[in-house]
Amino acid sequence: MEREKDVIPNDVTLASVLPACANLGALEIGQRVEAYARKNGFFRNLFVSNAILELYAKCGKIDVAWKVFDEI
Repeated sequence: MEREKDVIPNDVTLASVLPACANLGALEIGQRVEAYARKNGFFRNLFVSNAILELYAKCGKIDVAWKVFDEI
């Protein structure tokens, strides 16, 4: 996620990238972004967690979307 060590994504960045992944159907990339968000405490941000939920719903992973919904 962090190719350039001086650039660190924040919650706004993640909340913007995740819907793009959802719209493109880029589930694998979205899952990597989700892992980064969870590892760095961004999942607690409602915009980020909602974007993760949207990612799974739009990519047809409704069972996973429900699990994320239950976590929010």
